[in-house]
Amino acid sequence: PGFPLAGGVIVNLDAGMAGYDETRGRSALRGILQRVRETPGVQSASYASLVPFGEFNESRLVQKAGTPPASSGQRDQGSDAVLTIVGADYFDTLRLAVVRGRGFTLSEEDSASGPRVAIIDEAAARQLFGAADPLGQSVQFANDKSAAGNAYAIVGVVSGVRHDLIDRAPVPHVYLPIGQHYRGRVYLHARLAGTGDGVESAMLATLRQTIRDRDDRIPVLDLRTLRQQRDKNIMLWGVNTGAKLFSVFGGVALVLAVIGVYGVKSYVVARRT
Repeated sequence: PGFPLAGGVIVNLDAGMAGYDETRGRSALRGILQRVRETPGVQSASYASLVPFGEFNESRLVQKAGTPPASSGQRDQGSDAVLTIVGADYFDTLRLAVVRGRGFTLSEEDSASGPRVAIIDEAAARQLFGAADPLGQSVQFANDKSAAGNAYAIVGVVSGVRHDLIDRAPVPHVYLPIGQHYRGRVYLHARLAGTGDGVESAMLATLRQTIRDRDDRIPVLDLRTLRQQRDKNIMLWGVNTGAKLFSVFGGVALVLAVIGVYGVKSYVVARRT
């Protein structure tokens, strides 16, 4: 997928289900993340609004800043990109290389103010800017009427990710800081110091207890390793089910063919005898 699965775990949290508004939700999620980062055995941790191989996706049409709206009956210019809201250390946690510029800072993770910034991946950079350097340039979302403005300065470019199992190559992504785009339901990504099923399973139990100790009102909707996230994907289940079904059909066809060949050969031998 563009990042290693070993040593990665994810936890699905929802501060909204605890009845928290944005202010209290920010504080609670910030405290949980800080506690997880301090947990022995965790190298890094961060939040994200989406998770690879997930059943849900959020896509936006990203354009160069200043691109005018398309005329009636025409399609807007730009790149269809997966939009992901992330915190600081997200790219380190997922092991995505920052090939140009920088990742998001802790202040951009915590604060709703400050310059509007974005990070894109190499696939989006090629589609939007070609061979030009995207750093320092700005992008916008098509038909975005937000009062806060519609230009995001690009501060970094990261390596690509194949978001779905059927992606043959990395698809365009655009990342925005969670401080400026609060989400109550998030995925907490953690990168562990060790790998292996035993280490990852033990850490899942540790993380559940750590979150409960920090704030027992926020429900833990799911805990799993990145391998489990991939293996439990409904698309992979459909592919595996289809493969098993057609294997059964192929086996039945093979048996029928063998019986038919045997019958013909037996008939020929009997006639010659």
